[in-house]
Amino acid sequence: MQTYRGWWRSSRCDTNACLEATVTASGDVALRDSAEPDGPWLDVDRQQWRRFLRGVTRGDFAGR
Repeated sequence: MQTYRGWWRSSRCDTNACLEATVTASGDVALRDSAEPDGPWLDVDRQQWRRFLRGVTRGDFAGR
């Protein structure tokens, strides 16, 4: 079982339907739906998270 430091979400989130993230004790990133804080989450390693953020920055997901 992973230990989590605390969940955060974008300051632009004005609803309870946002993506939340946390860093695990191993340094990976866990993601969850803020509407279901006790629901499942997705763990991704640091390299996957960096690739995802680069894609967002480049606009790879715009219009999808």
